[in-house]
Amino acid sequence: MDAGVSLGYALKQAGNGMCAFVLEGDVTIAGQALHRRNGFGL
Repeated sequence: MDAGVSLGYALKQAGNGMCAFVLEGDVTIAGQALHRRNGFGL
């Protein structure tokens, strides 16, 4: 993904969550900075 790109994701059902895992680089999800090999669950 290029720097400055913003993506959105809508949960399919109330009560569901999502997980993200950063393979390479840095990203911010819900205000939380993530780096290489970091994971984050919502």
